[in-house]
Amino acid sequence: MEGCMTMNKESVKKAIKEKVKLDDSKIDAICDVLDNNFIIGKGNKEKIISAIVSKTGIDEKTADNVYNQAMSVITGGIKDKLKNPFGK
Repeated sequence: MEGCMTMNKESVKKAIKEKVKLDDSKIDAICDVLDNNFIIGKGNKEKIISAIVSKTGIDEKTADNVYNQAMSVITGGIKDKLKNPFGK
């Protein structure tokens, strides 16, 4: 995802980890899934959730929550860049 992304990749991982309380290996797998999929679109959401379940072994409900939390982190970073493109 061009996106784990607009923010520094490590800061995105840290923010996602704080929101979903999973271990580092699962967070790495989640970010890999996000990096390798286009994040916009309902069909893509379901594809990403399925990939998260497959790569991490977490249940679908938890994966859906992880997806939603990750999107809030990523879209928040995009909104920040749009409001302040030069980082001031």
